Amino acid sequence: MNSLAQMKVQLIELENRKKKLETEIQNSTKRYKMGLWAVFIGIFLTPLYGLGFLPLLAGGFAALLYNGRRARFKDELQNLDAEIHKLNISMV
Repeated sequence: MNSLAQMKVQLIELENRKKKLETEIQNSTKRYKMGLWAVFIGIFLTPLYGLGFLPLLAGGFAALLYNGRRARFKDELQNLDAEIHKLNISMV
């Protein structure tokens, strides 16, 4: 069994990874929303000027990409929370 000091170090490392994942989720959410805005701008520019196809295509691709990343990061964050919970229980 691990010593208490090793468990505390492991807990600190997990907390740092959790903070990093939370910032990645925030960044992915911002980029996802920007992609959706590009899609909407493309929808409105296409009938007016015929230029909206590029923002529509790029925004749709970015929205799909960052939505997938965000979901993957959220799953990883849940796994980290479970590990932290197990470690906290074993330290008691």
